[in-house]
Amino acid sequence: MRIFTVIILFLCICLTACKKDAVNTEYDNSFKAWQSFKKSSNNSYYYVTEFVSWTGFRSETKITVMNGTVVSREYESRIVEAREDTVIVQPIEKWREAADSIGKHDTGFEPVTLDVVYYKAKNEWLKVDKNKNRIHFENKNNGMISVCGYSPKNCADDCVRGVYITEIAASTAP
Repeated sequence: MRIFTVIILFLCICLTACKKDAVNTEYDNSFKAWQSFKKSSNNSYYYVTEFVSWTGFRSETKITVMNGTVVSREYESRIVEAREDTVIVQPIEKWREAADSIGKHDTGFEPVTLDVVYYKAKNEWLKVDKNKNRIHFENKNNGMISVCGYSPKNCADDCVRGVYITEIAASTAP
């Protein structure tokens, strides 16, 4: 009986150790969708990231990639305030980088390709300690990455480290 129990225990451990978690499966499916899109778009596309704070601060960064190289980065930030029946939008900063000026500004999402975003997703944002962090992953851009990151479990506001992508589309010109 003892040998039978040990065999059952061993099989249970092996079967559960081989099982992938949902986030890894979603990532793998998203990565496949990305590889397909990358090929169909000739590695020429743009994507838009967004940051939204509980304070009303919002920003968007648009990264344009042609043939696998970042060719432009656009950024816009603003404060959005709701007052009674009115929404007030106060622009803060707006700029565009191209060619040799890419990376000049400190604000905005970093000027990287989606290959780099997927690399960071797999090797940084999804690898944090699950006991100390909440891990977020969604693939709502035609199967491609839309949300990837983590937030410490003991943090309440503006704690997510990672990326929120609102749009990914093929591009023919910067």
